Amino acid sequence: MRPPALPVVGCVERVVLGDVALSLPCRIDTGAATSALHVEALTLDPAHDEARFTLRGRDGGRWVRRAVVADVSRLSRVRSTAGTSELRAFVSVRVQLGDARFTIEVGLTDRATMRYPMLLGRDALAGRYLVDPGRTHLHPPREPEPRR
Repeated sequence: MRPPALPVVGCVERVVLGDVALSLPCRIDTGAATSALHVEALTLDPAHDEARFTLRGRDGGRWVRRAVVADVSRLSRVRSTAGTSELRAFVSVRVQLGDARFTIEVGLTDRATMRYPMLLGRDALAGRYLVDPGRTHLHPPREPEPRR
């Protein structure tokens, strides 16, 4: 019996972060184990295991910034593509890619010099998708559901 076929994603897709109702471009990277999310003004509150930060993404076709407070699931050292090691706070986020919705863990970091504000790594992709690195935007971009 053949296993069910997994959907294919390109090396760049648009994702929606469900908890904050923002859409943003995302680099699909099988070379990275963990996922990463660009945040601004990050502050950690160790007494409450919380992270406070600002996210920038699209809402209804326009770019906006949103203040976020999230529970920190763990702190971990991560080696960046530049080869430097940094301590990152990880949080759980709900993601929508095409029609699929799932929860992943992302490391909060400054990706201001990167082309894409989010990186989806192997841990988030495993068992969900196959990757075609020669293609992009295989899943139609979704606009976030309105915030309640």
